[in-house]
Amino acid sequence: MVFYDFYYTGLVALLQLAIMIWKLVMLWFPAGQFGIEVCVLGVYALLAFSRLKLGAAGNSKETHLEMTLFIILSILAAFCNYYFIDRQTYM
Repeated sequence: MVFYDFYYTGLVALLQLAIMIWKLVMLWFPAGQFGIEVCVLGVYALLAFSRLKLGAAGNSKETHLEMTLFIILSILAAFCNYYFIDRQTYM
């Protein structure tokens, strides 16, 4: 599942970026809100890809530290997903 999640996360990040650009062109954003959404997307992409890299390495090496970091980053990535699901300016 971690292997396929690399592709899924990349696809989600690219589609979210495309939707953000479309929303910027077609809709009005409050001051500074678009920058916040782009920053959250960047943080999500960094969290998700580092989380997956740690998960794959921790699974193959069977180390507790990498798997613990994987779980912590998974929780943080879930908060980013919550932002995109419920807290965006335009959903």
